[in-house]
Amino acid sequence: MNAFIRSTTVLTTLVVGMALGTTAATAQNVGYVGLTFGYNDAENPDSFNGTDSSTSVTLDGAYAYNFGSGNTLVFEGSYRDDSYDQNIVGGIEMEPQYQIGLHYLRDVNSRLKAGGFLSYGMAPHSDPDEDYKVGLIGVEAIYDTNAQFVLYGQLAYGDSFDNPDNSNQSSFGFHRGKVLRAGAIYTGLEKTDISLEFEYGASVSYEDNDEPGRFFSVALSGETQLSANGNWTTNYGIRYAHFNAQTDGDSIDEASINLGFRYMFGASKPSDLAKAGIIGLPYTPLRASAWTPEMN
Repeated sequence: MNAFIRSTTVLTTLVVGMALGTTAATAQNVGYVGLTFGYNDAENPDSFNGTDSSTSVTLDGAYAYNFGSGNTLVFEGSYRDDSYDQNIVGGIEMEPQYQIGLHYLRDVNSRLKAGGFLSYGMAPHSDPDEDYKVGLIGVEAIYDTNAQFVLYGQLAYGDSFDNPDNSNQSSFGFHRGKVLRAGAIYTGLEKTDISLEFEYGASVSYEDNDEPGRFFSVALSGETQLSANGNWTTNYGIRYAHFNAQTDGDSIDEASINLGFRYMFGASKPSDLAKAGIIGLPYTPLRASAWTPEMN
């Protein structure tokens, strides 16, 4: 709870500062802060205690800052807390996951942005020997078709970081992995945008040194303004994700349904965030790390 309060305070402070900066700088600078609630159902077909459900809460925010001629920096952060029973997570509890990201994008032309990003995330557990830190470096592009669709894609390399305090740690999380993310946003409705997203990842090691990881996710989501040209939106969606430690037969299938609210600034429609460079980060590397203890 203290971690949640600290994260809320930090994100709120950042967003207030960003909103003021948007007013003082340029109307093209956009951002949002959001709070999303989820219901999740997970199953490991090979585990006796392999079925459980959870509620979750996610607090996130992002800000796109334009500078020079056609340059954009995007800052983002997220916090997620789950309530899964410890039995499905290898006998220990998931603790809140954190992730921060920094993107640089360059306008190639009036419709295409391209650039790269860095991110750092942490998936801790009640046993510190099962804490996992994940870093990503990748390239990305966003294309506005100008025909009611915005397309985006990311390709990244990631690795887990050893915790020097965890001398007994033998698992790896998302170790020496790659992830591909691609999505499309339909913008043809007056107040609503609909998104479809696909993600595939693979790591050299996952739960153990000789257990490669394979990860998959597909999500369908929407975001609707609560009033015409209003700052408040409601976001909703469903996601299916699969996390697999290939050589030992353990896997997790997780289905999620989400509902939340966002306050956006500097944008007249939710898709303006994506057009400005705010498309988020890959989902599977950090989430796979959160599920690592179940793969033993």
